Amino acid sequence: MWQISEVKNVNGMEKMKISEEKLKDVLAKHKKWLNKEEGGEIANLSEADLRGADLGGADLQWANLLGARFQGASLRGAHLQGAHLPGASLQKANLLGANLQGANLVWANLKWANLRGARLEEANLEEADLHGANLKWANLEWANLREANLEEANLEEANLQGTNLRGANLEEANLEEANLEEANLKGANLQGAYLEWANLREANLFRTNFLEANLLGANIEGADLRGANLEEADLQEANLRGANLDLSCFPLSCSSFGVKVDDRLVLQLFARIARLNIEACSEDVRALVKNLPSLAKNGFCKYRDDVKEYD
Repeated sequence: MWQISEVKNVNGMEKMKISEEKLKDVLAKHKKWLNKEEGGEIANLSEADLRGADLGGADLQWANLLGARFQGASLRGAHLQGAHLPGASLQKANLLGANLQGANLVWANLKWANLRGARLEEANLEEADLHGANLKWANLEWANLREANLEEANLEEANLQGTNLRGANLEEANLEEANLEEANLKGANLQGAYLEWANLREANLFRTNFLEANLLGANIEGADLRGANLEEADLQEANLRGANLDLSCFPLSCSSFGVKVDDRLVLQLFARIARLNIEACSEDVRALVKNLPSLAKNGFCKYRDDVKEYD
């Protein structure tokens, strides 16, 4: 039988000291509460110390787990829909296949947690720490991860459609083949992230940092890339059709070869060439630029009112 050691919380009060029998009683009463049976009582494990506990398959839907400590605990396949977990510590916890739909995980510590295949649709993970967490195949559709830390996290083939990742840190995160369609990544940091064949269709990438990111074959169609930093990013075979790259840093290295583009981007690049100062260029290059057709020089003007026609 495991026994939880007594600890103090931030207010100097004792954290809950609980035996295995007591925990079983709490879970039994909670099950009755969920089933609306007599004698039922919602589980209140706020501030409980459950480090290393085996809660695999436990049903803790809507339970109060505020500030609870689950470091190294097994919550494999646990039912935590709508659970209240703000500030909870789940560092290195095993949440493989757990259901956390709609759970409140604001400020939670999930460093190096195993969330492989977990369900986190519409969960609130604002400012949560998921450094190094394994979220492969996880479903985070429409979840809130605003300003969350996902540095070095594994999100391979994860579903992040419509997810709010505004200001999140995804440095060196693995997002290979992840679905980020319509996701909000405004101001997010994806420096050195791996996004090969990821779906970023119609995503909000305003001022997103993609420095040295790998976007090989990524679908970025219709995305808002205004002010984005694409310096040294690998965009080979990426789809940028319909994307807005105004005021962005577009790479001129070989890493942008093979990028799929549309009229707007081609005419935008030509407009820049036509307006370069070519005084120091060779006669042949000066003649080439000066003889650009009108479409190349001024075709982009129809997309931006502030770009004036060039003679």
